[in-house]
Amino acid sequence: TNFYNNTTLNSKFLEYWNSPYLNTSSVNTEIVTITHNYENRPDLYSYYLYNTPRYLWTFKYLNPSVLQNPIWDFKAGTEIRIFRPNYLAKVN
Repeated sequence: TNFYNNTTLNSKFLEYWNSPYLNTSSVNTEIVTITHNYENRPDLYSYYLYNTPRYLWTFKYLNPSVLQNPIWDFKAGTEIRIFRPNYLAKVN
């Protein structure tokens, strides 16, 4: 599944992103604490969890009030919800 499937395309560009439906129930997510290795580096944490940096947006998707700025608010010691890797593998 392409995560841009719900986003319309004009003659040149993608319009505003329409997020896909992702089931955010507790069965598909878990709470983790960001370690100092990944402070300000959601791309590296995404690679660690999902073997690709492309899912760094999911941290903001699940934690909009905690990660108002998805890079600079990605601080060591912060607890965030993440998608379980096996769930994202199924929807992708």
